[in-house]
Amino acid sequence: MSNNWDVIVVGAGPGGSLAAKKCAAHGLKTLLVEKKKTPRDKVCSGMVMGEWAQKILVDEFGEIPDDVLVEPKNLLGYAVHVPGAPIQTLDVNTPITWRKRLDYWMNQMAQSSGAEIWDNTRVTDVTEKDGRYTVELRRDGNLYRVNSDFVIGADGARSAVRGSLFPEIKTTYWHCYRECYDVKLDLPERRFNFFSTIETAPFYFCTHDKGGYMLMEGGSAIGTIKDTIAQSRQFLIDHHGLYANIEPLWRDGCVEPILYRELFTGEFRPARGNALIIGDAAGLNMPVTGEGVGTSLKSGLDAAKSIIQSEETGDKSDITYLQTIDELVAKFQDIYAFSRRIKAAATENNPKALSDALLESWDHSLKLY
Repeated sequence: MSNNWDVIVVGAGPGGSLAAKKCAAHGLKTLLVEKKKTPRDKVCSGMVMGEWAQKILVDEFGEIPDDVLVEPKNLLGYAVHVPGAPIQTLDVNTPITWRKRLDYWMNQMAQSSGAEIWDNTRVTDVTEKDGRYTVELRRDGNLYRVNSDFVIGADGARSAVRGSLFPEIKTTYWHCYRECYDVKLDLPERRFNFFSTIETAPFYFCTHDKGGYMLMEGGSAIGTIKDTIAQSRQFLIDHHGLYANIEPLWRDGCVEPILYRELFTGEFRPARGNALIIGDAAGLNMPVTGEGVGTSLKSGLDAAKSIIQSEETGDKSDITYLQTIDELVAKFQDIYAFSRRIKAAATENNPKALSDALLESWDHSLKLY
């Protein structure tokens, strides 16, 4: 077991796996750390949304294998449902899977490129001294300290890397839920359906079919999740034939960080020196849509490129990485502006305007790059 690495990546989701794979393929001694035993699941739609995100995945990993995808393997696109307005659709071919399958495939690809993976390993602290990083972690009940020239924090909403290096940032969280039902509803086939009303806007919830089941997903402020789930269920009962007495086969949930204000004002810039933070750990979940896989892939790729460039030039990797983050944050601000249109449409009691604003916000995010 080595104590010294060129790069330590914390978090084995899509962004972390991509960054680890690219750094290892470049010849950097790379460690990928994951707190859970792999393969592990994650609350997520399991879709790679938008052609720009799909292109990153294909360029860096190749096409998703058929045995990683789950029926129907590809959705035809998206459908917006607002009572009082016609259903509107976006046609975008979208691969679909369980995150357990997707992430594990990417983990294996990173490993085959030379990255070493330590799963079931929890990072407890990250410190920097004289430009080198010490990562403290617990594995098999033992405490270890490993050192590296570069650190990538890809460890999600409650990021230990962000907490260690940016203790001054006090993160607000959003509670997300997922329920799985053995039912088929009268909804557009092979679509990611999202629903909003004049009363609930700007919030909405989603359904999609996967593996023969119907998934209902959404989110709300901490402390209101039970009421939000009940409202979502009731909407499907009232409008789409969900049985009133049906119970989900299983349910789970997670949290997402809300760091838009900090990112937009520059109070939080997710990199210092040669420690870079990506994906959800950096608060880079998409405004309005909440999508995170694509932005994790994009920021993971940018982080790896910045480290490779830093190795060649001797400059700190945050210089080039933060330039790409600033560009992404500017795009986030454009999408965030749609929330004002969504709220205005609800205030004006205009279902068609609400549907249009939702549809255009998704279309904009799907064409981000």
